[in-house]
Amino acid sequence: MRASVFVVPAYLLATLAITWPVAREFATALPAVFNAVDPLLQAFILGWDRHAFATGILHIFDAPIFHPELGTLAYMDHLMGEALVSAPVAAVTGSAAAAYNAALLAAFVTSGWASYRLARALGASRAAAFVAGLLYLVAPYRLSNLGNLNQLHTEFVPVTLLFALRFAARGRTRDLAWLFGALVLQSYFGWYSAFHVAVALAITLACARVFRWPAADPLPWRRIAVGSALALVAMLPGALPYWLQHVRMPGFHRTLGKAVLYSADLVDYVRVNRENVLARTLHLPRGDLACALGLPALALVVAQLWPRREPPEREPLGLRRFWTWLAWIAAAGFVLSLGPILNVAGHHLRFPLPYAVLYFTVPGFSGMRAPERFTELVLLAAVIAAAFGYDRLRAGLAGTARGAARAALFAGTIALAIAGAWSAPIPMVVYPTRASMPAAYEFLARQPGRFAILELPMPAREADETDRDVVRQIWGLYHGKPRADGVSGFSSPAQESFRALMRSFPDPITVSAIVERDVRYVVVRYGEYEPQEAARIRYEIAGARELTPVFTAGSDVVYQVTKSDLQAINGIPHRARGRVREARSQGPGP
Repeated sequence: MRASVFVVPAYLLATLAITWPVAREFATALPAVFNAVDPLLQAFILGWDRHAFATGILHIFDAPIFHPELGTLAYMDHLMGEALVSAPVAAVTGSAAAAYNAALLAAFVTSGWASYRLARALGASRAAAFVAGLLYLVAPYRLSNLGNLNQLHTEFVPVTLLFALRFAARGRTRDLAWLFGALVLQSYFGWYSAFHVAVALAITLACARVFRWPAADPLPWRRIAVGSALALVAMLPGALPYWLQHVRMPGFHRTLGKAVLYSADLVDYVRVNRENVLARTLHLPRGDLACALGLPALALVVAQLWPRREPPEREPLGLRRFWTWLAWIAAAGFVLSLGPILNVAGHHLRFPLPYAVLYFTVPGFSGMRAPERFTELVLLAAVIAAAFGYDRLRAGLAGTARGAARAALFAGTIALAIAGAWSAPIPMVVYPTRASMPAAYEFLARQPGRFAILELPMPAREADETDRDVVRQIWGLYHGKPRADGVSGFSSPAQESFRALMRSFPDPITVSAIVERDVRYVVVRYGEYEPQEAARIRYEIAGARELTPVFTAGSDVVYQVTKSDLQAINGIPHRARGRVREARSQGPGP
């Protein structure tokens, strides 16, 4: 039996160990490093995607949030690939948490396996390739993103580069077809990684030309152009809604300031994830964003780069200056991860970096919030180098006990990798179930038809969104009514104006804005307001003829909205009408 058959089970065991207690709470809770908002939000996206697959995929981008805005799934990664992976588990178990966790575990295993295959194809031994895949799987960067499912399914990045290098070495059309196929699949699992691998492919193309790799002498432009066109067509269903939002909504982009906020700091490259047990014990640098390679990976990279006396071995796949190509991949990932300006130990230095140029010139770059995620290219380049560093150490072992020494090297490297990544227990957040849904939602679920609801209090702005708001959004999947508010990676200018207006609820202006959004029921949770503010709302809402209480459960009251007195706003003071028109001019979104 070939040793390769044990790779996937071994990676699964390693994943279960470093993500504990995900396996224990598989059907009830989600891993929640950094915060609970991101995993809950992405679990909501998976739930909505699966619902859309079953009821009408053509409307999948019209997620039931920010009513009446359309295409709201484009405010975040659509996660259609992850939804397909998780669908069988959801169908068998009936647990959304189990489906999410299955997709998460699969992301670790498949990404590790893809890195293993890349290292093997480049000429690394099975043992070295296994080490490379494991180091990629357990890297601090991946563990610090444990709450971001869309950042974990990176398996098609090494696969795409594998076929790119094979095509560069042999010029075979089938390798080019697999290259573009892997790129298309990656776009459906996460746009960030699709951009990352696109940068790596651009570097590969440049190196192929400069270093005169076999497939670039001459470069088959026609085949590349045809493959690129077919790939773009295949990506179109997942990409077009984002482009339409960009065209219709002037504010549909990330600001450079936000990109700076989510850029890697130079110090992040010596930090490991906050939950790391060894770092916590030894008081080593930790953080919510960890870009460190880990000591085993770093040691093996040094082993590969260390000057040698013997003649250099044959270049992987026979590609001239392969290691220069790999260095360019790592350098590009490193520089782009630093964002628009240099950050050092929390200080923003006015030193411009290439990311700012790409932000203004390359379509799509302005839509990415977190430049630090380019760290994935640094990590992938590092584990490839580590595989060859491992083989170099392995080849240096001599003597009568050579077999035992190699076994000890392998076991010791694996043990150090797992021990260095050990982060148990990972913090978890309970996934809300239908049984835990408050009585107000049960009342709404019993009302016939499809209509919008508004829940108060609501976040004053995007930065104020909490896991409480995401949980309400998840309950919306159970009661089936779209919400006039929501949580996502983006909030439209019109929505931000609506949220600001709702601070003065229930004055006539706010009620008119609610009616204009075609909201039928308003759920007011008085228990979440300060007592004085709750008393004010109760007093004022009693005089609002457009809001009729229809259901009460504890401190939650559901009001039905009637339009009779608000068909026109002639009765609202002139200044108030101006404010309503101003809010309307923002537009309800595309």
